[in-house]
This record gives sequence, C-alpha cells and structure tokens, in this order.
Amino acid sequence: MQTVQRPIPVRVLLALTTAVLLAHMLVLKNTPLALDNNGPVGTRVFTTRTLQIDPAPAMPEVQSAPAPKPPPRRAISSLAHKPSTPGLPPPPLDARPAEPVAEVVPPVVNTAAPASAPEAAEASTTPASEPAPQSAPTPAPLPKDATLEARAYTVPGSIRLKFNATGQRARMNYSALGELLWLLRDDHSYDARLEAGAFLIGSRVGSSTGRITADGLAPSRYSEKTKSELAAHFERDKGRITFSANTPDAVLLPGAQDRLSVFIQLAAMVAGDPAKYPLGTTIAIQTVSQRAAEPWVFAVEEQAKLYLPGGEQTTLKLTRVPRREFDQKAEIWLAPALAYLPARIRITEANGDFLDLQWRSTASP
Repeated sequence: MQTVQRPIPVRVLLALTTAVLLAHMLVLKNTPLALDNNGPVGTRVFTTRTLQIDPAPAMPEVQSAPAPKPPPRRAISSLAHKPSTPGLPPPPLDARPAEPVAEVVPPVVNTAAPASAPEAAEASTTPASEPAPQSAPTPAPLPKDATLEARAYTVPGSIRLKFNATGQRARMNYSALGELLWLLRDDHSYDARLEAGAFLIGSRVGSSTGRITADGLAPSRYSEKTKSELAAHFERDKGRITFSANTPDAVLLPGAQDRLSVFIQLAAMVAGDPAKYPLGTTIAIQTVSQRAAEPWVFAVEEQAKLYLPGGEQTTLKLTRVPRREFDQKAEIWLAPALAYLPARIRITEANGDFLDLQWRSTASP
C-alpha cells in the first residue's frame, strides 16, 4: 500500500514560524549579556596624552677666574712634606717665646674670649706697678667656667685623619680601622665625625655639629650610634642640654663640649698659645655624652715621641683624670704636625674594655 504525503498547509507553517520566533525572543530576553554575574559590564575608556617637554634653557656662560686650591688642603699637603715637625712648648711658662703656630694649618680662626680680652689688652699696656685706670661700672657678667680665661684659639682647617685601631670588648681582643673627619665651613660652622669599627663587633660613630665662636667650639648637637642613635642637644638660648634618651636635662655651662668636640677644642687651645700649657697644667671642661653632662679635667702630662703606623710624631700627652670609680679614662696625644689634632686616642672603660686609635695617614676631607 503506498503512503501519499500531503503538503503542510501554509497557515500551519506560519503558525510554527511565529511560535519559534517568540520562543527565541523570550530566551534572548532572559539571558545576561556579561560573563560577570555581579552586574553589568562597565566600559573602560582609555585616554592618551602627549607630553611635550621643553629643553632646559641654556645656562649663560660666566667668565670667572679659576678657583684657587682650598687653603686647608694646601696646608695639609705642606705639613705632610715638612722635613721636621714643629717643636713643642717648653715646660716652664716663661722660659722662652713660644714657637709660632700661624702656619700650622690655615685657614684658622684666632679669637679670644670677649669677656676677658679687654682685660688682657689692658694688662699688656699698663706697667705692673701702676694701678689699672678706673672705668665706669659695667653690669655683672654672666657666670663663666673658671677655665675660660683670656685665650687664643687656632682652629684647624678641614682634614681627614685615618687610624689603625685595636681594642677589647667583653674580654675579646680585636683590630679595626678608624677615621676622624673634621670639616670647617666658611660660615664658621663645623662638622666632626669619629668612627671605628670591625667585622663582628660592628661600628661606633660619634658626630658633633656646631659653630666656631670667641670661646672656640660651640656644639649644637652630639650623637653616638651603634645599633641605634642617641643624641644630646645644646639649647643655648635656654641655657640647658636635653637628651633624646629622656635622661634629666643638664645646665649648659660656658665653654661646654661634647665627647668628640672636646678633642678639637683642646687642639685649638694648645695651638693658639702652646706656652700657656706647660707640663702639670690642668684644664677643666664640661663634657657632654649622649646621656649626661659632667666636668672633665685634663692634665698635661708629658712630651712624647710616638712611633705610629703612619710614622714618627712628636706629641704632647693630655689625660682625663677619672674622678669616680666607674669614670671613663681618656688619653690623647696632640701632634703639632697635625695642627695639634690627636695622633693617638685611647679610651678605657672602668671594666677594662678599651679602644686605641693610632694615626695611619692624612687625607683631604
């Protein structure tokens, strides 16, 4: 029996097509247009800019004479090649005139304490048997340290001293390198740094900044740094010293120094008038650490010839005399050939630990 296929009526085809189109429209209507199900897709707009950098204006040519070589470096160079070192002052104060020191290390700042300079000038022009002329009454001066009499100071020019160092810490001996950097600025300010260190024991750095005044060095800040840094601040307008370690404030005395600047101050004092410091002289200076301030008394002990890693140096030894059982002892050997800066520094703690710095060479700062 043969099956005859009848054509599908046009009405049925139209109905089926319409149903399919409606189904597709419903599917598309309910399908999200983004892969992110959290919300609609945002459109990112990328904007480009062109930056035009103008060339730097040409600097005008300035005609000037070539800068002269800095005097401190000339002075250091001439000192290094002098055939002999300047002589030290004789033990008696008035045995013979002092050796001239003006050429030791230019440029220098030669000053005297202003409060007593007129008295020194008057004493030099008035005969001993004639009483000093009467003058109008003046206001009472501020209290001064007894050691701040009329003095001349010869401050060294910028210099870098390198040292070999030996020491002991916690019963362990070690060798290290050290350096003293002294920078004298044109505006009469200064920066000083003393550093010593070695592998395993680390380094220790002391830094001092301040100004040069009629009384020599006037520190404004002193710090010591090992693993961390502690500092002392000289507040001269308030007459006090404050400490970052939160230790009690200290009264700031005239002529006060820190544990680094005190070595430069002693050098400037002796260089300014070597004959004024014969053997046996004592010098008292308020000296500030990172935690406290106390008087240090130095005694001029002896003239000594040292044989150091850098060569032979004729020196004048000064020692800080400990006042109490646990005081630190400081010994310095001032060398005229180094502008009276220390050729050797030895610091000894009460427990026996020490650091001994011995001059190795001199370099430009």
